[in-house]
Amino acid sequence: ISGLALDSNGTALANGMVTLMAADAAAGGFAGFGGTAGRVRPDGTFTIANVSPGSYTVMAVAGLGGGRGGGNFNFAARIGGPGGAGGPGALALGDIEVASMPIVVGNDDLTGLTLVTSKGASITGNVIAAAGSVAKLNTNSIQIAAQGAQFLPGPLGTRPAQVDADGNFVLPNLAGQKFIRVNGLPQEWTLKSVTLNGADVTDSALEFSGSAQGSGLQIVVTDRVSDVNG
Repeated sequence: ISGLALDSNGTALANGMVTLMAADAAAGGFAGFGGTAGRVRPDGTFTIANVSPGSYTVMAVAGLGGGRGGGNFNFAARIGGPGGAGGPGALALGDIEVASMPIVVGNDDLTGLTLVTSKGASITGNVIAAAGSVAKLNTNSIQIAAQGAQFLPGPLGTRPAQVDADGNFVLPNLAGQKFIRVNGLPQEWTLKSVTLNGADVTDSALEFSGSAQGSGLQIVVTDRVSDVNG
């Protein structure tokens, strides 16, 4: 497998690594760099040798280390399967870009791949108290998290968004399938529902791709918690 990796400015993602796992792999984690792996050259090109036929999804991440303009980018290819966040980097989330591409490898060499990263998607929303709630909702401690249905490398496992005093929040740098989760609810409050433009997505993963900017995410919480006695 060979190709070219660029960021959104057309700059080569130099001096990083690529790795592959089968798209339908049951387990998460990175393939070892000693296996199906390849380093991105200074001109942005890369080659991975001895890849068995099968389906893969290549994910490129820019901004996990160094700067643009041929600097020390980390370039990671990650293929399907659950897992957790990890990896290096202390850059702001706004510096991170991502690209993904499904590929099918046959018996012949797969050449000419071009991966161009872009800013992740984002979505805005608000947290409100359900009708009939008794207490006044204090949102100061509430955080909204996007939990990945599949692993994403490094900081793309995204940090939670802080809810402001008016109940509003923004989740940035989203890619792939994400479940919306609520952390830090005040005592006596519990989640009632998560809706996107009126559709209930409390237990459904949302799909994020490219740099799309979404809105209409509403999180309803309540302090009317039922008791079960017996």
